[in-house]
Amino acid sequence: MGTPGAFESGSLSKKDDGQLTRQIPWLRVFVEGVVIVASILLAFGLQAWWDGRADRQTELTILREMHTALSADFEFLENTLDQFREIESRTEVILSHMRSGAPYSDSLDAYFGAVYGYNFGETNKAGYESLKSQGLGLISDDGLRSHVARVYEQTYPRVEASLELERGIVLDLLRPYFLVYFRDLRFGQSATPLDYDAVSADGVFLNHVDYRLQAVKQNHLPRLETATSEIRALIEAIEFELGR
Repeated sequence: MGTPGAFESGSLSKKDDGQLTRQIPWLRVFVEGVVIVASILLAFGLQAWWDGRADRQTELTILREMHTALSADFEFLENTLDQFREIESRTEVILSHMRSGAPYSDSLDAYFGAVYGYNFGETNKAGYESLKSQGLGLISDDGLRSHVARVYEQTYPRVEASLELERGIVLDLLRPYFLVYFRDLRFGQSATPLDYDAVSADGVFLNHVDYRLQAVKQNHLPRLETATSEIRALIEAIEFELGR
């Protein structure tokens, strides 16, 4: 009797296993698995799309900030160039006049004033500093990224060095002399010598004025002319990117 019972129990187990096997809906399990995986991939894709969209908006915001700053700097440097050209012209006239031994007239005061003139403006790199804090890679276009870095890391330092040199010449070299030997000083506009004959014969003053002239001709004008050209090109490149 014991043996048949054991046999029947074993038969039921095999039958039950077969039923369990037949009852698993493999197609449904497969479909559901595919749906889950697809949902996960879709979620990652949407997140990546959203992150990319957010990065693009941040990029555009920074590019607009830089465009505004670059435009202001371009205008400042253009005005500074005009001023340097005027300084160059007037300084050549007054230097030639003094060296020739020509007499004084009050019309020369405007020329002396030009020698003692300077535009104390500064460039604005706030937009670039903001970009650097978030990473230059935020700019998606490789060419534009390189262009931005080149202008701010190479062009701007040259401009700043030139402006700093000019500031030193005016404030440290010329101002002490003008404060002692001139009156009625109007910065960049007019200066009246206390004793024109003594000033025009003073080799130290003539050297100071000539040094100012050479700095303008050989340093400031070439550097700023190159800088305005490079900044204008970058402005146009940013405008193109903003218009895409």
